[in-house]
Amino acid sequence: VTLLGDPCQLGPCVISQEAEELGYGQILFECLHNMNLQCALLNEQYGMHPEIQSLIPPVTEDLSNNDKWVRDS
Repeated sequence: VTLLGDPCQLGPCVISQEAEELGYGQILFECLHNMNLQCALLNEQYGMHPEIQSLIPPVTEDLSNNDKWVRDS
């Protein structure tokens, strides 16, 4: 089974304390990442506008930008 996702994406908005305690506030990929399962990090992105991409380096410096896809779309 191959799953693609982002363990650093924004999580769900959970209002219920009971739901939060049951783990519904946790992102699936964050949970899988924390289980130390085998994973591979994709380090090149193709679909982000250059202005948004300029905000990423302070957070994730190992992500290379290939914005050709965005420009040509």
